[in-house]
Amino acid sequence: MDRTSLPPMSRGVYADGRTYELPANWTPAEPAVLEVATAQALAALGAGAGEPDKVRRSLVKYFDPDGKYAGALFSTIGPSQSSADDITAADLLAVTTLSMTLDPRQIRQLLDPSSKRTQVLRALRQIDTSIPVQDLGSGGLDPRPMLSAISDLYRELRATPKPSSTRWVFASKLAARKRPNLLPVRDNVVCKFLAGERNLSHTTVGSHDIDLQIFGYLMSHPRVRDALGHWWSELHAEHGSVVDDVTPLRLLDVALWNAGIASGYAKV
Repeated sequence: MDRTSLPPMSRGVYADGRTYELPANWTPAEPAVLEVATAQALAALGAGAGEPDKVRRSLVKYFDPDGKYAGALFSTIGPSQSSADDITAADLLAVTTLSMTLDPRQIRQLLDPSSKRTQVLRALRQIDTSIPVQDLGSGGLDPRPMLSAISDLYRELRATPKPSSTRWVFASKLAARKRPNLLPVRDNVVCKFLAGERNLSHTTVGSHDIDLQIFGYLMSHPRVRDALGHWWSELHAEHGSVVDDVTPLRLLDVALWNAGIASGYAKV
């Protein structure tokens, strides 16, 4: 087939003007969705219409090692980095720190030899550990195979035994534990907050392909990155090395979650 007759390739966009290729079955995020999400993120970080003092208090409280929230424990519990291409008991324990209750069948499927574990690890091993969400397609890399593997990973994790309403949340949290610079923690609180006043039933925010593009856009936005750098420094001054392994993407997750809870969205 003549390449001139091929349909135009779908591309994701970054806030700094760069673009990257999307798999054929991924829909590009609409500019209006990115615009709303950016305004919401800046507010959550106290860099837009937000309240910096309130943001500081909520982040310091969340990452307090003597507090009731997961804080840095989600990132640091167990040897996550040394087992980046495996699913371990420490990974599942980390997920439970984010208010997830795991089904025993779910645990067995992911830890014991099984077809489910084989499929999950096959997808996981195709997802690069070094590429952050704001650098897809860097260096001439075609990110489509990896993005397709991300879809495969989410699909396999969603299919583990669990009430259907929270399967996607479990998939998101475990995937974020394994690829903390690339895959964000997502739940209804974060997705509803990013969608602003939109009704989620009428928008694609909440779908992993759209959400990944949104987080890539946010993490490439200079004001978002500046705010994240500021808050990481503040947290380090408050809690020291406790936050050393908290990635900027995870810090953004937490800021969005805090803002969503403060806005009255129900936890999942």
